[in-house]
Amino acid sequence: MVLSKNRLPPLVRWRNVLWQTLHLGGGGVLYIIIWLSLARFWSIGDFGQFNFLFALIAVGGVFCDFGLDVLLTRIASKKKTRRLQHQRLLFI
Repeated sequence: MVLSKNRLPPLVRWRNVLWQTLHLGGGGVLYIIIWLSLARFWSIGDFGQFNFLFALIAVGGVFCDFGLDVLLTRIASKKKTRRLQHQRLLFI
């Protein structure tokens, strides 16, 4: 990116914001459609068990991931090798 002496780079790239908004919005709509279809086709007991297990896994995932992204970012910033960058992508 070539800039003149008085020109600063843009703070926001609106094209990226648009794509990320479409990505998150589309994922949310898909998530709602899946949950509504599961609630419609499963019995009350099966859907309740699924929700209970999903909640336990979600809470467990928060505790398992606690601080892992910060640690991997710190390691990758110290050692700029391709292998570490690929390992970080696997954990995301």
